Amino acid sequence: VTIVIPTWRRRDLLARVLAALAPQAPHAIIVVDNGSADGSAELAAGSGARVIALPENRGFAHAVNRGIEAAETDLVGIVNNDVEPEPGWLATLIAALERQPDAWFATGKLLAPD
Repeated sequence: VTIVIPTWRRRDLLARVLAALAPQAPHAIIVVDNGSADGSAELAAGSGARVIALPENRGFAHAVNRGIEAAETDLVGIVNNDVEPEPGWLATLIAALERQPDAWFATGKLLAPD
């Protein structure tokens, strides 16, 4: 699984999502930075993520599409920079897809932190 994270000027949020994903051991993490000037791209690279640095904010859909194009795995997960996946999140989604071989999409449940 390759995780694609589009981001723009939210280094603080990006740090949290990268920390939450690291123990889940995806094959790769691609951060598509929409022209941030806050060190987001450098943070992502320092965490081991592959970075696609766009020269300007091209929007969410463009960033996601660039990340999907760069992925080298059959499965791609799209994760916003403002979420913190629970431990086991990725394994749970993969298991759900394996139980339903005709499924082409799986999503987690979004919960407020409180």
